[in-house]
Formats: sequence, C-alpha cells, structure tokens
Amino acid sequence: MQVNKILVLCPIGLGNFIMATPALQLLSRQFEAKNLVFLALRKGIAEMAEASGYFGEVLCWDPDRESKFKGLLLLNGLRKRKIDISLSLFPSGNWRFPFFAFASGAKQRLGLIYQHQPWAKRFQTQSLKPNSDLHDTDQNLRFIEWAFQIIESNSSNNLMQISRVSLTFPIAPKTPKAGLPSVNYLVCHPGSSVERGMKEKRLPPRQFAKIIDLLYEKFGIKSVLIGDKTEADLRSEVASKCKTAAILDLPTQSLAELASLIEHSLFFLGNDSGLMHVAVALNKPCAVFFGPTDERRNGPYEQKSNNSEQKNEGRHLIFRRKDLNYAPCRTTLELGKKPGCIHGDYRCLSDFTLNEGDLKKLYHFVEGSLSPNS
Repeated sequence: MQVNKILVLCPIGLGNFIMATPALQLLSRQFEAKNLVFLALRKGIAEMAEASGYFGEVLCWDPDRESKFKGLLLLNGLRKRKIDISLSLFPSGNWRFPFFAFASGAKQRLGLIYQHQPWAKRFQTQSLKPNSDLHDTDQNLRFIEWAFQIIESNSSNNLMQISRVSLTFPIAPKTPKAGLPSVNYLVCHPGSSVERGMKEKRLPPRQFAKIIDLLYEKFGIKSVLIGDKTEADLRSEVASKCKTAAILDLPTQSLAELASLIEHSLFFLGNDSGLMHVAVALNKPCAVFFGPTDERRNGPYEQKSNNSEQKNEGRHLIFRRKDLNYAPCRTTLELGKKPGCIHGDYRCLSDFTLNEGDLKKLYHFVEGSLSPNS
C-alpha cells in the first residue's frame, strides 16, 4: 500500500508518551518522520514529540483547556492533509481517540478495542485486542508490528528486530538556574497526575516524610522534592513534616531542568507517575509505591535486548500491599471503566506503612545506588 501520511494519536499522559517511544522510533524509521503527523492533546506531550524528531509535523489541541472552535479548525486541517492511515496508541481508551481518527478522514483507522468500550470498533476500520499480560511499552510495540503487517502485507521484514528496547526522554536535560547540589541526593516525587482519578495513586505525604528522614539518618542522603507547579502545596506539606536538614530546595522551571535534577540524582523515589518514567528513561533506579494501578502494566520498564533477556532485571524496587483483594484494580482489562475502590478509601496506599521487610529491601536498594558499579 502506498502511504503518504500517517496520523499518530497519543494518550495524554507524560508517561504514556515515554512508554511509547520504542514503538514510535520503529514507526519513524520505517516510514520516515516527514510522513508522520502527530496529534497531542496536551502541550507537554507536544513539546516532547517536537523534540523527539520522530514526526514531520506536531499538532496540539487541549480539549480540556482550549476552545472547541480550535479543535474544529484542527480537524478540518487534518482532512486537508489527506491522511492515509491513523494509529491510536495504547492506552487510547477515551472516546476522543477513535472519534478524532474518524473525523480526520483517514482511509484506514487502526486502533485497539477495549473490553469496556466495544463501540470504538464503529470508528475504526481494523481493531486489535490488547494483551492483558503486557507492559504498556510492549503493548505498543505489538500494536505497531500488527499495523506494519496490515500496511505492508507483502513485507517479509521482521520489523521488531531492534538491538535494544529502552524508553527515551527526548528533551535534553538543562541545569537549573539554582545549579545542582554538590552532595549526593535523591529525587522524590510525592505527586501524580490528578487527571482521570489518578490522585489516588499517591502515598500520603506523612509516609514520604518518614522515608525521607529515615534515609537521611541512615545514609546522610538529602532529598529534592520534584513535581509540577500544581503540586507545590503537596511538596510543601511533605517538606513541613521532614527534618529541615533532609531537604534540598531546588526549584525548576521546565521539564528540561527537572530532567537534569533527575539525571544527576542517586535514584527516584515516588509514586506511579510520568516523572517515574522520565527517571527510567534517564537510566535511574526507581523505588516506587503502587496502589490501584498495575505495575506489570506501567511499572518501571526494564531494558531488553532483541533476545528478550532482561538487562537491568531487579534494578527497580516496587512496593505494594499484598494483603488486599482486588488490588490492583486498574488493569488493562478495566480500561475505559474507571473502577472505584471497593473499600471506598484506596487503602492500598492511604493506609500503607513500610514493614521491617520493606525497610530491609529499601536499605539494600539505597546501598546499591551508592555503589560506584550500580
């Protein structure tokens, strides 16, 4: 099939884009960036897409913050570009993605079909069921391979044979104006996106404060609290519960500055969030708390070679309560449903406390990060 223009639709999360970067690299390599049009629904995603070099054109419309008129103009512009194929990446479980693909006028509209949104099939010419056992990164690689087989049905190339599968953060880190600390430090992100009910992914501030103090007392490691401007009050709350000496105040003004702080840290401490995936992409070990979301689906991605051997297996540390039924509750099978907590209080994180075994694992993890060979 002759392909001139491919429209790529990406979920709105920072982490969603980063987890999709291996698939996007393959797509750009196969069809050349000049033939790819990327539609972002958040400015931060558009910024990363432009910096990546994967696309010939990056368009952006934030439907939650910008006018519907701008959205109509954008869709009209897409139709004028005569899109051949649209690809809706995983997890595009919102109604907007199949609708935008349809409204773009794309001749072929390829996407995934989710258990709780079977109606999306009406807007897509061909649909693939997700594999509930896969990480989001591998889910998108599988989707792109499937799309290649449809677009180039006569191709015998094994397009999945790449030397290394790893996440990429496309924005070059930039040293903050305040500079970088001259001592060893960790970065702690006590927040997570508040969109789509994701505030429930947060460990309580008092617990982060306790961990920060423990690590300072035992290892002398100071903590830099990171996050976006909407989380300023949350960071202040954590800092107010910590010993003053345990905290370093290093404000950042951009994703590039924040990336520099992460890149020069010992490790990342936090929740399931987009910044966790930034840390993974910058090759930092992560100690992360998971509650309603599924770490098998969107936990720190382990780098793989083309023979699927784990390169950094065990490098990251995941904490989760194992005494609860129905945890995690936000799995691939539940996409599009937005299940509520059966207990009503998200106790998987709201009532989480590190036990003695957890502390031993955390201390071992920190000792590993202090080793020059780690």
